[in-house]
Amino acid sequence: MASTDKLSEAIGRKIMMLRKRKGLTLSELAKLAGVSKSTLSEIESGNVNPTISTLWAIARALGVSFGELVEPLQEVCTEDVCVQLLKRGFNTELYLMYIRRGVTYLSHPHPEGTRESIIVLRGKLLCGPIDRPTLLQAGSSITFSADKSHIYATFEEDVALLVLIRYRSLFAIPNEVVELDNTNDSAIMERLKSAAIQVQNGLLSYHIVFMGSEEQFKGKIRKYMKDLQIPKIKAIYVERESKLFSIYLFHRDPLGDSSWLKLDLSDSSELLKHYVKLFKKLSHSKIDKKNLAKYIENIDNIILNLILIEYLSLLGEVVELSYLESLYKFLSKEVLSIKQDISLLYTIFEPLTPGFVREIILLAYYIEKLLRNRGKLKVLYIDSRFSQLPLYVLKTLSYEDARKLDLTCIFQSNLSENLLNRLSDAYTIDIVCGDPSQCELCCKFDLVLLRISELSNLWRVLDKCYNVLHDNGLLIVFGDFIPYFTDYLSRIKMMIIHYLTYVIDSIIELLEENLSEIERRFIILVKACCCDAYHELLSGMFERGLSYFFKYYKDVEDTVHRIDLSNIRNMLLISYLSNYLKLRELRLRLACPDKVTTIHGFTRLVERSGFEVVDERRVYSTYNDGGSYVIVFKHV
Repeated sequence: MASTDKLSEAIGRKIMMLRKRKGLTLSELAKLAGVSKSTLSEIESGNVNPTISTLWAIARALGVSFGELVEPLQEVCTEDVCVQLLKRGFNTELYLMYIRRGVTYLSHPHPEGTRESIIVLRGKLLCGPIDRPTLLQAGSSITFSADKSHIYATFEEDVALLVLIRYRSLFAIPNEVVELDNTNDSAIMERLKSAAIQVQNGLLSYHIVFMGSEEQFKGKIRKYMKDLQIPKIKAIYVERESKLFSIYLFHRDPLGDSSWLKLDLSDSSELLKHYVKLFKKLSHSKIDKKNLAKYIENIDNIILNLILIEYLSLLGEVVELSYLESLYKFLSKEVLSIKQDISLLYTIFEPLTPGFVREIILLAYYIEKLLRNRGKLKVLYIDSRFSQLPLYVLKTLSYEDARKLDLTCIFQSNLSENLLNRLSDAYTIDIVCGDPSQCELCCKFDLVLLRISELSNLWRVLDKCYNVLHDNGLLIVFGDFIPYFTDYLSRIKMMIIHYLTYVIDSIIELLEENLSEIERRFIILVKACCCDAYHELLSGMFERGLSYFFKYYKDVEDTVHRIDLSNIRNMLLISYLSNYLKLRELRLRLACPDKVTTIHGFTRLVERSGFEVVDERRVYSTYNDGGSYVIVFKHV
């Protein structure tokens, strides 16, 4: 057996490593574990030999199992108790335990759902829940819930026992578990491809857990993910506890519903024709990322850049976000904290939302069509938050067509006067902040563009749109709608699947070299939150999927506020901040589910306001009939 000093140093190093990986300070961990900061500091320094109960408390605070914490020691002993780790498996740990005669050892509650099985090898033992312990002789056994306080008490002789601990899964239940020690690379790829074929053939989700050291798996993960390029499959890698890793496979078509591409482009500009042609080429081509750059004739063009970003992100690929960096710097003084105006963060991140660039192109198509008939247009844009979308639409139009638009924007969010002046000067458009239903407008409009997300007083806003439009004027509504539901629980399920689909499609795999520990933890939590909840919901496990979402979202929320937004070293982290905002929107929607509706419910609502449907196209599909839509209504 190694000396006590060496064991103390080993456990101290392990605790410090896990604490930093979790992004916790010494004070934060000490508070969570219920020990003093000075004691924890001494333990990490290897100056003291902690008790078993203290190690259990630290393990609980770190969110790891006791076995993971003590694994470098293999054996932990105090004056009265000695615990030897024999084997760690998937959510199970087997220990050989020795307890001296005449000792009563109180064990505090383990994580929720934990169960212990005890087999007494020698001696007599009183053990089990503290309110109803059982007396066991040598050869006897007992199984009990260990998420409540329980005891081990000995009498006239020393006792030896085997303890099997089964933890409740801290992540979605896998379809398959693979031990890397017993599997070579070719066999792993065969398993992944076999699972991918099942997903291609209609299975909505497949989850594989790999067990092995970081050296065995983490160094090879990018190779596995790179080799796993199969059409209509979204593969996501999630790092778990020590020696546990997941790969999720989801049935996701990179461009989904492409019916919106069937447009009559005979009167459209060459620029718009080029964008639509590019989308058609991508939607019908084999996935060839190496040649994808050839499709982009001018990468400086923001819309082409957005098309490339969206397509590659749907494949989980990293792409340069240089144009977002300049926007981020422009607004940096306004977004130093997520606790400030959340709408400003949406301004930066909204181009990363799947379907966003398709909305732009479709809106530009309808505007061009109107311009051919009317020559000039007075356009009103209404949104619940400040958005650059109308400016992207202008960039999609030809220079001549853009000059024919007289654009006014109403944003329901309150922008600071300083920012409002900066934006008005930068973009030379009329910007009004306030309730759209209360704003006084001195003229009639030919076209109203209305994004419905988070708009309050929707009935009144629709009435306002009707009143400010000329006869036969057009109202174009765009935004996302959840899939059809039948009852309250169905509505909640459809809402979660709908929002998580946006995030799943946006997830890219980042290199970790330029990430801080807290940023790295944030990324792991975002992926775990989405993949675990999504997998369970698609598998029909509603309650479990809901609990996973709430459990991980709380951790995501706690972690994101510790990221220094003014000093992001890796701008690709922006994509995960965008994902966080979508999760945040979902969390808020779950508190008010009645504000979310289906496309059919909304269309009926608008028709009652005096409009009739002219055209309806889905630009991005989530689940069943859910997704992002662009609907054209006519004032009658």
